[in-house]
Amino acid sequence: MEPRIKLITTGIEDNNYTLYYPIYSNDNIFKVTLNPKLLINVLRKMLPKQVNIETLPRDDIIILRISGNKSSNEAKDIFYWLQKYFINLAIQKSIKIQLFKEPIEYDKFPSVPEAEKYEWYNENGETVKVDGFVDILLPLIIPENKNILDMGGFLAQSISRNISREDLMNAIVKKPFSESEIDDIKILALTSFLISLSLTNIKLSYLTILICLELLSSHKRNDEYIENVNSIKKSLQEIKIEKETKISIKKLLDNSINISKTEGLAELFKTNEEEILSCLSQNDKLKFNPQKTATNLYVLRSKIAHSFKIGSLTQDDLYEAHRIAKACATAILKKILDI
Repeated sequence: MEPRIKLITTGIEDNNYTLYYPIYSNDNIFKVTLNPKLLINVLRKMLPKQVNIETLPRDDIIILRISGNKSSNEAKDIFYWLQKYFINLAIQKSIKIQLFKEPIEYDKFPSVPEAEKYEWYNENGETVKVDGFVDILLPLIIPENKNILDMGGFLAQSISRNISREDLMNAIVKKPFSESEIDDIKILALTSFLISLSLTNIKLSYLTILICLELLSSHKRNDEYIENVNSIKKSLQEIKIEKETKISIKKLLDNSINISKTEGLAELFKTNEEEILSCLSQNDKLKFNPQKTATNLYVLRSKIAHSFKIGSLTQDDLYEAHRIAKACATAILKKILDI
């Protein structure tokens, strides 16, 4: 049977634009309660009367859906209006609210050309053209005359964070930690991984997962090598040679550190290959190779860390790398912690 999809746009030919605005208001210390109906009533007093304000039926976070904007610029004005409002609310109540630099507009969606290659079916089994995917957990401006699919719905991701009795039962462990089982490095690696689960920016989430994996892959020989290379780089500053030559040598030394870190990651994947494969999907299992996977993940990590860009890679490549890195970290941590 062909996969059925549910679009988040009407597909009707008009000039309206819809703004999706997720509200992340979780606090690490105090519980933050925000009544969606009350919020909508207040926003109606502040925002232009011609826009429609509603929330999506989700039980994890509040996502505002503000439609009726006649242009993309009008929707962007609403976005900045909301930004200012929630900053004011956060300051007044001393709560943490995630802010975004700008909304993602339709012409910036990287997956549109890919979506147009396939034939899709709506809930009634009718053929429908899909113009592109979006991640509705990010602020978006979408033209209603396009057929847009939420990436979460496409991937059949669970959007609920409600903890059931089954979840509680599945978390039962056989024995407590012993002091010898967990050290400072493992705690730091685990903390990095847990932080990645709360980040809405996929690039930042990916970087924190890679920090976790790098910490787990570090070993004495690797650390000593990196320390020696850094000592050579410092000594290089005192040597009288041409500037261009000095720069070239520094680049070679930096590359050697990257290679050393990649080898450490590959060794970690090879040691835990069986556990990692059990956490991967069938498609990802076929692609997994300890050395190649480590290289690919680290190359992407370097690109994001140095420029916060993914170069020639697509957003789909980033999602795939994030999925694989997360599966690797999950498998290795569960093995180390015996859970």
